[in-house]
Amino acid sequence: MIIRTAVPADAPALARLEQVFPARQRWSETSWLEEIGADGRLVEVAETATDGVIACASWRHAGDTADLDRIVVAEEHRRRGIAGRLLGRGIAWALGKRSGNVLLEVASDNIAAIEFYAANGFVPVNRRGNYYGRGVDAVVMEKRMKVEESQ
Repeated sequence: MIIRTAVPADAPALARLEQVFPARQRWSETSWLEEIGADGRLVEVAETATDGVIACASWRHAGDTADLDRIVVAEEHRRRGIAGRLLGRGIAWALGKRSGNVLLEVASDNIAAIEFYAANGFVPVNRRGNYYGRGVDAVVMEKRMKVEESQ
């Protein structure tokens, strides 16, 4: 498996990965193209020679904050450390941008994701009621980072 920066030709594969989400939460191929081409963004894909694109992560940076907008891993490739590698690379990117914190939102019923982020230093800081539909809140999680002062 390799991890690399996404290119526009990856947009169809990224849109296919979105099938794991309810229809109203999916990003379209057009949305992915906009992400890939936007300033202040990092979009990476994980791929294998046999399966092609199997995972992705999308980050954005503004001011001293980086936002993790998506980590998606194809169901048959989960629990292999891929999300952790994508997360680590994104956090390193955010540190390089001198981000003091990373924010993300996760569905309150996605216990596995909440536990994954907590294990990686994220703590719940807010909740948005019914953000993902009736009865499914968004848990806003944050990881504070130490950004070294430049000399």
